[in-house]
Formats: sequence, structure tokens, C-alpha cells
Amino acid sequence: MMSLYFDSLGNLFPYQKSEYKINDCVDLLVNNFPASQTRQILFDNLLRYRAAIFSELNQIFAQWLNGSFTTQKLNPNDIDLANLIPYNDALDATIESILPFFTVGGSLETYQVDAHLIPIYSETDPRFENTKLRLAYFEHWFGHDRNDNPKGFIEINEP
Repeated sequence: MMSLYFDSLGNLFPYQKSEYKINDCVDLLVNNFPASQTRQILFDNLLRYRAAIFSELNQIFAQWLNGSFTTQKLNPNDIDLANLIPYNDALDATIESILPFFTVGGSLETYQVDAHLIPIYSETDPRFENTKLRLAYFEHWFGHDRNDNPKGFIEINEP
């Protein structure tokens, strides 16, 4: 695990995707901000969100953490999240049941998580090009702040 810290603008450094365990995020993004009134609540909601979506899909997958929660903002309002969900035929059948786990379905209201889907298709699937495009889009979006300054973001790969 690479050590992350905040740059002079309050953005995560190094300016890349860094793999972290969910428990290691507590120190970096919650405990380092004892005066925050929202960070612990957001983190607890993230844990509830993860448990619910993993249970609904009966699988664990990578998630990218981003937004003001991954900056030095004292009281962020939400957590930006991209779910990298491996595509399989069962996913088509359950798409209606997982809509509530995305922003369009109410994840922001329910969990304070601004959640997005990146379907991970196999390289032999004709839709694999969509996977590559969405990964590139989110890597650029999550890799820069609103003023286009570079910033790092976190990938969580375990329960």
C-alpha cells in the first residue's frame, strides 16, 4: 500500500489511483479530521452502502473513492464513488434491483454516496470498448479537481 498525503491544495498525492483497504481509509479520511461533523457519518454510510450493494449482487468488486471526502475539506457533503462491477448475464437480470445503489436511483439521498457504474466487460465482449472509455473518463474525472489540478484517488478492492 502506497502512503498517501495531502498536497498544498488539499488534494491527495501521489496523483494516481492508489489501492487502499477500507479500514486504512478511516485514519486518512476520518481520524485525521477530529473537528469534522460529517466525515464519520459519511464513512459509516459508505460501509452500509458497500454491505448492501455487495449483498444485492452477491459479489465483491473494486470501488473508486473520490470527491471532497478525499480532500482536506473539513465537512464534505457526500462521497463520490465509482463501482467497477464485472459484467455477467445475471447482472442484466438484476439491473432493476441495483438502480437504488446509483445516483439516478437515490444512492445520494439514502447513503450520501454519489455512486456511478462502470460495467467491466470481458475483452472478448463487443462492449469492452465501453469499459475502456468509462475507465478513461472516470480516471480523468477522479484524477483532477474542479480547477483541473491533479489529484489522487483511492481504489478499494476488498470487503
